[in-house]
Amino acid sequence: MVKKEILGLIPARGGSKSIPKKNLSMLNNKPLISYAINALKNSNLVSRLMVTTDDEEIASVSKKFGAEVPFLRPSHLAQDTSRVLDALQYTLKRLKDENNYVPDYIVTVQPTSPLVKSSQIDSAISLAVEKNAESVITVEELTHRHHPHNIRGITQEETIGFWMEKEHYSVMNRQQRPKFYAFGNLYVSSFNLLHDQGLLEGKNNFHIEIDPISAIDIDNHIDVLMVESLMNSGVTDNEKNNIL
Repeated sequence: MVKKEILGLIPARGGSKSIPKKNLSMLNNKPLISYAINALKNSNLVSRLMVTTDDEEIASVSKKFGAEVPFLRPSHLAQDTSRVLDALQYTLKRLKDENNYVPDYIVTVQPTSPLVKSSQIDSAISLAVEKNAESVITVEELTHRHHPHNIRGITQEETIGFWMEKEHYSVMNRQQRPKFYAFGNLYVSSFNLLHDQGLLEGKNNFHIEIDPISAIDIDNHIDVLMVESLMNSGVTDNEKNNIL
């Protein structure tokens, strides 16, 4: 594979409504953000690893675990209503303007994805380079319960029914239904796509399918307890970012 400059980038703002200081909350005695940092750090293909944050404490912890934090982003890019894309673009623009740093691809991993694996990161990067792709994402196949054909919606009259009623009743065999996928745990985006167009996914977009455990996203205290239970049960190897 042709050697490419790959930037691993973790967007981590200080505020959080569901869990105060969520990105620094402890998960099996380690800060939540440290898991994403370690996964990127243990990648064989990531050239540099950075965290973009508005928070001094997150910056300090991130540096302790091996990430660069070249600057803090302004507070207006770290509000509840702020777009992650804007924070990523801001970071890339400063890196280009101030350091003439223009990576070929950016791997974006959320700090709330503690079970992302280094092997998944490398597989996505390799696919992006092989296909000369604008982007690659990881995806998780939707289960039968969450399949669009089985989703119900509530009307203005407060009645409930299948959102795709025709499809639900016309294809009763689940094996015959088309597969649908949810986002997994990471994006690989070309510099031009993210910096110039402000997009994480382009039209020339490929995917890597991952297991449901790797795709778990920490949103609340129940998620923390669930992931800790999985780690302590031996289902996950949180040091090597592997699922057994």
